[in-house]
Amino acid sequence: MGTAEPQVAKTEVLKTDTQAEPTDGFQLVIDALKLNGLDTIYGLPGIPITDLTRRAQAAGLRVLSFRHEQNAGYAASIAGFLTQKPGICLTVSAPGFLNGLNALAHATVNCFPMILISGSSEREVVDLQQGDYEELDQLAIARPLAKAAYRVLHAEDIGVGIARAIRAAVSGRPGGVYLDLPAKLFTQAIEAGAGQRSLIKVVDPAPRQIPAPDAVQRALELLKGAKKPLIILGKGAAYAQADADIRALSDIRHDAEARARAAGGSFRVGRAGYDVERLINDPQGRLALRKIQGAYDSEPEFRRVCASERILDVVEDLIGPDIYYHSSKLMFKPARGGRRKPWHQDFAYWSMMNTNQVTVWMAVDPA
Repeated sequence: MGTAEPQVAKTEVLKTDTQAEPTDGFQLVIDALKLNGLDTIYGLPGIPITDLTRRAQAAGLRVLSFRHEQNAGYAASIAGFLTQKPGICLTVSAPGFLNGLNALAHATVNCFPMILISGSSEREVVDLQQGDYEELDQLAIARPLAKAAYRVLHAEDIGVGIARAIRAAVSGRPGGVYLDLPAKLFTQAIEAGAGQRSLIKVVDPAPRQIPAPDAVQRALELLKGAKKPLIILGKGAAYAQADADIRALSDIRHDAEARARAAGGSFRVGRAGYDVERLINDPQGRLALRKIQGAYDSEPEFRRVCASERILDVVEDLIGPDIYYHSSKLMFKPARGGRRKPWHQDFAYWSMMNTNQVTVWMAVDPA
């Protein structure tokens, strides 16, 4: 008679949080960028961010590799200016980080939203100067050149670090932000659910700042009484993509000009009496427009003439990039015999000379 084998109750093993699949710093950086709509990385792969670029590509991010970190940083800053979302530049530690600093400073000074993310050596080794691989206190070096600078030491703080970098880069006056990610941060593992909950989607990072009604009214009153109203279009107008508003304002000015002409009045359009329509259609005039701003800053005689004219606006960007010229050819030069020719004659002469030279170049090589 055989013995019965003991019956063992079969129980289903439930997957608990402690048994859940973990995630690591590499994946959390990628997820944080994707969560905030940042889908392009400009950089140069290498230690310690090699696996980050590889996994970013596998996750669907667009990774554009450059031969030099400075070029990657400039591309990221320009992308930030054009898209109004921070461009991401990714570099290796120490020398790669240093190569990206020019672009970081450029983005900060020129108000381009950009985030420079660099791998770095271990903090405990760097702080004690024990000679780690590419040992460098990158955060301290970047801080004076950036709008803001942060370091993330724990995987659960990656979401916070990237969110703060995004908001700092685009809010208020845009600029460059540095984000320091030590090498061992990438391999830190935490529970996947906790990692996802630690990520932050930045909502309205750059809210519009509407001026107070009384400030707007003061500006209107000032314009009403202005004898020589001047419209200056800076980079902020381009960044704000205020093309339609600027055109509308220009149309108002043109309407006023038409009414004045109909009433028998006269309007001098453009700086120092230049007729804008003639300038647009005249190659010499188009070339001269390029140098007007610099001449106003450097030439006392030019400023005097401007003050005596009815200056209605500054016309920018009238000349397309199809005409290339050496700005040095348009610099003011003293006339023969010790007497200085009037600035407009100098302009006309050097513009003509330069136009002839450009025409020869384009005939030889149209590209």
